[in-house]
Amino acid sequence: MATLRKWAKQFELIEVDPVVFRGIPASSTQIRKSVQDGNVSRAARLLGRWFEIEGPIVSGAGRGRKVTVPTLNLDPTNELLPGFGVYATRISLDGGAYLDAVTNIGIRPTFHEETPTIETFVLKGPVSEARTARLQFLRRIRDEKRFDSPELLARQIGIDIQFTMKYFRRLGILEEHARTHSH
Repeated sequence: MATLRKWAKQFELIEVDPVVFRGIPASSTQIRKSVQDGNVSRAARLLGRWFEIEGPIVSGAGRGRKVTVPTLNLDPTNELLPGFGVYATRISLDGGAYLDAVTNIGIRPTFHEETPTIETFVLKGPVSEARTARLQFLRRIRDEKRFDSPELLARQIGIDIQFTMKYFRRLGILEEHARTHSH
């Protein structure tokens, strides 16, 4: 602002107070910190929209189809990614409609891997051979953790899917309520 004030003779300068949400300034620093910490719901409130990443769909290890659940693997073009964990997300494939999904970001410690991946399981809807995806992060479900066996991981994934489906049902009810009661 100090620099702008020096040049304000050549243009009109209007200073606006910073936007504050629950005591947190809506700054790019706070938004980045919220995303990196996995607090994507706070990031969304500060942004005024869901935090999104996008990129091409790439092939994974193929383990999901055999051991857990089939997933779409995203190779993001974004530099900023949410912290490792499991999230309620919405995914748009090749620019199509958004589908409810659950996404894991992490290194898959159960399988002793070290390269971070972004794996998304679409809850329901048509999943075609997509080339690109846009992923919206709505809520963090839990931290990524190591399981003693693929079977225990598969059981937890089932729990995560049930939790996420319940979350989307509740979100749908709230959105419908807001639509019908906003006159």
